[in-house]
Amino acid sequence: MLGFILKSVLKPVLKNEKPKIITGVVKTNCTIAKLSGLIFGSMILGSPKPIIGPIEIYSNGNESFKYDFNQYRDEDGVTEIPEDGTTKGLKLFYPNIPQMSFLKIPGNPIVFWLSNNIFKVFERQLSKPYESKSGLFCGDNLSFLRNWYEVCFSSIGLYYNSCSETSDLRFAWVPINKGGRRVRWYGEHNEVVLFYNDALNIRNTKNSMFRNEKFYFKRGLNWNRVGNNAFASRISLEGFVFEDSSPSAFFHSESKLLYGLALFNSKAFDRILKIFRGSIKVEKGHLDKSPFIYVENMLNDKLVLQNVNISKSDWDSRETSWDFLQSPLLNESPSLSNAYKLWEDEVTNDFFQLHTNEEELNRIFIDIYGLQDELTPDVALKDITILQDELDRNALDQIESIFREQGKEAVSLPIDKAEVISQFISYAIGVFMGRYRLDKPGLNIAHPNPTEEETASYEYNGHTINIDEDGIIPLMGKDCAFPDDALNRVTDLVHAIWGDETLTENINFIHNALGMSLHRWLTERFWNYHISGKMYKKKPIYWLFSSNARRPQNAAFKVLVYMHRMDRYTISKIQRNYLYPHQEYISGKIERLVANEANLSREDLKHLELLRKWEIECRDYNEVLKELAYKEIEFDLDDGVTENYKLFEGAVAVIK
Repeated sequence: MLGFILKSVLKPVLKNEKPKIITGVVKTNCTIAKLSGLIFGSMILGSPKPIIGPIEIYSNGNESFKYDFNQYRDEDGVTEIPEDGTTKGLKLFYPNIPQMSFLKIPGNPIVFWLSNNIFKVFERQLSKPYESKSGLFCGDNLSFLRNWYEVCFSSIGLYYNSCSETSDLRFAWVPINKGGRRVRWYGEHNEVVLFYNDALNIRNTKNSMFRNEKFYFKRGLNWNRVGNNAFASRISLEGFVFEDSSPSAFFHSESKLLYGLALFNSKAFDRILKIFRGSIKVEKGHLDKSPFIYVENMLNDKLVLQNVNISKSDWDSRETSWDFLQSPLLNESPSLSNAYKLWEDEVTNDFFQLHTNEEELNRIFIDIYGLQDELTPDVALKDITILQDELDRNALDQIESIFREQGKEAVSLPIDKAEVISQFISYAIGVFMGRYRLDKPGLNIAHPNPTEEETASYEYNGHTINIDEDGIIPLMGKDCAFPDDALNRVTDLVHAIWGDETLTENINFIHNALGMSLHRWLTERFWNYHISGKMYKKKPIYWLFSSNARRPQNAAFKVLVYMHRMDRYTISKIQRNYLYPHQEYISGKIERLVANEANLSREDLKHLELLRKWEIECRDYNEVLKELAYKEIEFDLDDGVTENYKLFEGAVAVIK
C-alpha cells in the first residue's frame, strides 16, 4: 500500500504509459513518481525548511507493505501527522491506499483522495449507450458565426436533418450549439452558422475541420467545454450543428437520452467527472472515462421531461429566444401589478418544482452509484439555472438556511423587479418597431423590406396600435415634442393593454420597479440595457443614433432605429423627419426663454444654457448626418452588427 502526505495538491509525474508496480513504488519505465517533493517531515506542518527530503518507499515486492510515517523525526522529536487534517479542513494524510486500485480507473490517475465507494463504481463499468463527439471548427468565427438576431430571420433554416439537405439553397444559416452560460436541461440557443450549400464557404477555409459530420443536426445532449463549475448538460434538438466548444453526446434511444440527461446533471456524475477534469475544460474523453451505469426502470422519463419543459419555458420567455411569443406579463390580468404577481407565482412554482426534481434525481443516482456515505442530494438554490437574469444569486444564498429549516413557504425568491419591467419595456419598443404584435404571437418583422400588411395598424383591446412607419423612434422623452417618442408610446401601450382605470397605478408601478422615472430610464438606461449581456450582448438590433456618441445619456438628440428595417434613405429620414423638427423645437424654447430672460429663475437660466449647448450640438450633428445621407449606405445583414455598425461611426452611440 501507499501512504500519502499532502501539503497542497499532489500531482505525481507519470508519462502516458501504463504504470507498473515495482517494489511498492508507482513507476513507469523511465520515471519514478517522486510525489513532487511531498514528504518533507515537519515542513508540512509549517516548518520553514525541510528536515527530510523526497524519499521513495520500497516494499520488496510486497504490495500490502505499509510504511510507518511516524518514524520521521525532526529536531524537536517525533513529527505527528494530523489525521483529521489542518485547522482549515485540508486533509493531509491518506494512509492505506491499495496501489492496484488506481488500475481500475481509465488512465490510471493517482487519485489517492478517492473513497473505496468510488473505486467500486469503476468496477461496474458497462458499455455506454451513447457516443460523445467533438464538433465543427470553423477556422474563422468572425466570418461564419452570428447571433441569430443579427441576420434576417427568414434566412435561418431551423429544421434540417443532415448536411446534404442544406444543398437545397433555401437558407443561409442554421443553428449551432456553441458554449454559453452554464445552463441545465435546455437553453443557450444563441448562434447560427453560415451553412449555405453544405457549408461550402467553411469547407474552403483553411484550418476548418468538420469533425463527426454525420452527427450534425441530430438530437443529443451538449455541454460547455470550458467551465469550472459543476457539470451541466442540456438537450439539443434536431436541426443543430455543434461546435468545438460544445461537445455533444448522441444516444441509442430517446429513453436513454433522457436517462443520460438526468445522470449528467446529477451530483454523482459530477463527483466522478472531477477525477478527470484537472482544468476548467470538460472534454468528451472525460465523459468516455466516467462510468455510465444504466439501471432499467429506475427513472421516470416524465420527471426529466418536466425539467426540460420548465427550462424551455424559462428560456423562451425572453425575446433573445427565437421561440419567444410575447411578454409573459401579457397574461390577461386587470393591471400590471396583478400581471407581475401572477407571473411571479408561476415562475416561483417552476423554480421550486425544478429544485425538487433535481434533488429527487440526485437521490436516485447517488443510490445507483452507491455514494450515500459521501454525497447528499441537496441542491443549493443558487445552482438552479432558470431565472438567471431575474434572480439575485447572492440573496438566494442568504435564504438557503431558512429554506432548509422551514421550507419554500417561508421564503420568497429574490426577484429583481427592475429586470422584469426592463424586459417588458424592451418588448414594448419591439411592438412599436413592428418586431412583435400584440394580436399575434412571435416575430412579425425580422427582415428588410416589410410588406404593407406587416406594417399596418391593428386593433387590440379596442385601441389602435400603430407600427412605426419608418422604424425610427425618438428617445428623448420630455425633452422633445414628438408624439411618437418612446415615453409616449410606452404609456400608450400600457393604456392599451390594461385600460384607463389602472393607468396611473401601472405607470407608478413601473417607476417604483425601475427605481426612477420612466423618462429617465428610457433616456439614460435603455441603451446600456439593450447592449448588455442580459439582452443583445453588444450586438444591438435597435441602433441609437445620437448627437453625443460617447455619452448618449447626455445627448441633445437621439433616436432608436430598427436595424432590420434600415435602407439607403434611413439617414435622410432621421435628418428630415426628426433632427430638423427637434432643432426648431430647441430654437423655439430658447426664443421664449430669452424673451423673458430678466424674470428667469436660476433653474431657468441653467436650462437656457443647456438648450444653447444642445443647439450647437444638433448643428454639428446635422453635418455628420448630411455626409452619411449623401452616401446612401446600404448593408447586408449577413455581415453582422459589428461590421455594419462601423459604417455609421460618429453618428451612432459607442458600444462599450
